[in-house]
Amino acid sequence: MPHIPLLDATASASLRSIRQCDSKSLADTSWSFARLEYLHIPGLEAIASSSIARSSGTLDHSSSSDSVEFDAQVLTKLAWSLSTIQFAPDPLMHALSAAALNRISAFEYQQLANTAWAVSKLEFKNDPLRTSIAAAALKMLEWDY
Repeated sequence: MPHIPLLDATASASLRSIRQCDSKSLADTSWSFARLEYLHIPGLEAIASSSIARSSGTLDHSSSSDSVEFDAQVLTKLAWSLSTIQFAPDPLMHALSAAALNRISAFEYQQLANTAWAVSKLEFKNDPLRTSIAAAALKMLEWDY
């Protein structure tokens, strides 16, 4: 059982520097919240805001110590964690979907499966993303034969 006062204090303290986190750190933080089943709305909103800004290119990446892009692993981890804790504001989901569509060819089997699961669990209606996931999965199956 997580120590909620400690989690609250840590999450609240991190709000001051969340905009300086790279995309991997944002995904890792979201994943940690999900694994602990910890719903810290201000922290998740800050992650969402920074993720949207980063994925759309509106955030100054020079303030980050590492300008890791939203690659397949980061996108998958964010989608999984958000669906696990049922926190998925539409603007964030649309930003992540757009980023995923641009990189879907780089997704591996597990990343496609996790993303499909997250989209399904959240009941996120994005036909281009669903179609791209299905097409990428079918293409992978063709390579195996």
